[in-house]
Amino acid sequence: MSIRIPHTVDHLRARRRLTAGLVTLAGLTLAVSTEAGPASAQSVPTAELETAVLRIPIARLGSGARIPAGTALTAATLRTSDPDSGPQGLLGIYLDPTQLLRGEVVTLSVNGTRIATAMPELRAVALQTDAGAIRGLAFSAGGASYVIPQSSTPIGNASRVTTTSQLNTVTAAITITSQYGLLPVGATAVQGKALIVSGSGPSATRTIATRLLFDADGVRGTSDSAGEELIVTPAPAGGLGLARTRFHFQEVAVTVQLANGALVTVNGLVDSITAAYSPTVSTFLLDSAGLAGAGGSLDSVTAVIASTPVDHNANWSALGFNG
Repeated sequence: MSIRIPHTVDHLRARRRLTAGLVTLAGLTLAVSTEAGPASAQSVPTAELETAVLRIPIARLGSGARIPAGTALTAATLRTSDPDSGPQGLLGIYLDPTQLLRGEVVTLSVNGTRIATAMPELRAVALQTDAGAIRGLAFSAGGASYVIPQSSTPIGNASRVTTTSQLNTVTAAITITSQYGLLPVGATAVQGKALIVSGSGPSATRTIATRLLFDADGVRGTSDSAGEELIVTPAPAGGLGLARTRFHFQEVAVTVQLANGALVTVNGLVDSITAAYSPTVSTFLLDSAGLAGAGGSLDSVTAVIASTPVDHNANWSALGFNG
């Protein structure tokens, strides 16, 4: 499978510094394009995401539709080609294409054949199959229907419906792509650690949390799409939770105190979220070699003293995602 690398790292960094604006909404910093010139003259970054789905040989599944026992199921590969259209959804807190909305402009292909150019209606279903219950979202397009499974319930070897299964009567309002296994084409999970700081000052709490990186080429900054470099929170039962893109994180120099008393400043990334009546929660990815040089590690950080925006070239491996 080929890996699409549209620009060099240096080109993208220069482009980002010249064209990226910042919008702050309820404490959440979002990157938005401020490029000059007519929209028709600009190329729109597009995320190529894919996942395994089940094909159902029924042309149309509407509200409350039933899928009869004995219906054949065929595994297929769904790919979404989703142009970045900026903040979406409630309060605009998610960057497209980390979510899908009904009617959104997005090209859907199954096994390489285009079946739609706008997102169809999605309805929840608990599909009863010979491989067990598969929870997911069903949609119809191109003369057939499909079920996108939750990331916690992959399709396995399902080949038929064993008990009549019924779709929900209402459509799904927002679909978070990572929660349904729609991930960058060619990417595999690379595990790393993040420092989570809740609150500020002496009362701030610190925890170390696992994060998963999905980036097809493993090099930070080589995609201009907000959806092709994802930091994902693992969810219970082996699933995936919310994804934060590279465009959510800000490059910073972070001064921390270590358990041995040393103060050290290292390169890092930070993503901060503030909600009403709640403390600010900041996720830090820090240069592991810089911490080690001062005799520490992410686990030995006792306090974050300061965080200052700065351009740097720290790669995912330097930030602790080493496979």
